[in-house]
Amino acid sequence: TTKLTTWTYSRLPAALATEYLPGTGSGPMGSGGPTGGMPGMGSSGMGMPAGLIFPDPNPRYVNQYRYTDVGHALWTLLIASLGGALSCWFFKTRQRPAS
Repeated sequence: TTKLTTWTYSRLPAALATEYLPGTGSGPMGSGGPTGGMPGMGSSGMGMPAGLIFPDPNPRYVNQYRYTDVGHALWTLLIASLGGALSCWFFKTRQRPAS
């Protein structure tokens, strides 16, 4: 199940499997870059080089470890359901003793 779940993760579109958005550069502290637009911080801000761009996190990003955990939970439910259906079928088709 792990190999199959990992394979399905590799088939996700890049918009879901990419942790950071490319080319936006507003940064984790808002639209003002690393200083967050605070006045008096200068162009380089808190000792950071000028022109430093922080990538924005992708809000639609799907973490592979969480994806695998959820996949395993779903596989468990599927296998348990199939086991229950199979046991019901065995019970219905059993030979009954003659009375």
